[in-house]
Amino acid sequence: MKKALSVILALAVVISCLSMITVFAEDSVYGKNLLGEAESTFTGQTEVPSAWGKQGSTPVLTIAEDPAEAGNKVLQTVTKRGWESPKLNVASTIKSAMEAADLTDVYVEISMRVYVQADAGIADAAKGLARMVLRSNKEFSFVTKAADGNIYKSFSSAGPQYNTWHTLTGVIYVKAADLDMWTEDAYLDLCMDSIQGAADSTPVTLLVDDVSIAFIKYDGVKVTATQDNTMTFIASTTTTGFIPEA
Repeated sequence: MKKALSVILALAVVISCLSMITVFAEDSVYGKNLLGEAESTFTGQTEVPSAWGKQGSTPVLTIAEDPAEAGNKVLQTVTKRGWESPKLNVASTIKSAMEAADLTDVYVEISMRVYVQADAGIADAAKGLARMVLRSNKEFSFVTKAADGNIYKSFSSAGPQYNTWHTLTGVIYVKAADLDMWTEDAYLDLCMDSIQGAADSTPVTLLVDDVSIAFIKYDGVKVTATQDNTMTFIASTTTTGFIPEA
C-alpha cells in the first residue's frame, strides 16, 4: 500500500512539474523584446544597422552618442519633413515569432524612446514633438486606411519638451485573419510623423533608442488620447467596458 502511494505521489509530482514547465514555456514568449540588441539599443554600433531604413527621401541616419548619457549609442536622424523619419519593418519579426510560439492571435506592445534636439533655452513646442506610427501596405485589422490611401496605425506622441527623452508606446492586436494576409510583400514600418518644426530651412535632429516589440498578455482596454500642450498623453489600463479614470 505504501509503495502504491509512493508511486501515486511520484506521478503527481511529475505531472505537476510538467504542468509548470508548460506554463513557463507559454509565459516565456511574453514580455521579451523580439528585436536584436543592435537594432533596438544600438549598443556598440558604429554604423546604422541594416534593418533600419528611412521613411521619405530627406532623412540622414547615423549612429551618435546620447547627449543625456555618456557612452550610450543611439540612432540619429536629421530630417526636413514632418512625416519623414527612420523606419524599421517589423512584419517578419512579429510573424516569425507568432509561428514559433504557435500563436494565432496576440497583443503586441511597441515602444521606443525619442529625443528632439534644439538650441539651449528654446521654449517648448506648441504640441507633441513627434508621434509613433505603424505604416503598412496591407489592410490588417489593426490599421486604418485613410482617404488619401495611406494605411497606418497611430500611437502616442512625445511631449512638447525639447532636449529630453520621451517614451512612445502602443498596442496592436494581431488576429488569425491577419496572418492570412501576411504575404512576402507585406510590411509594417515602425516610424514617426508629426515631427515639429521640420522644414527645408530648419532640419530637425531627432534621436531614437530602446526600440521594443514584445508579445503581452492583455485582458483589459487601453485608452490613449492626445490633446494640446497641457496634456499630451493619457494611458489607462482597465477591465473591458469600465474605465475608472483617465
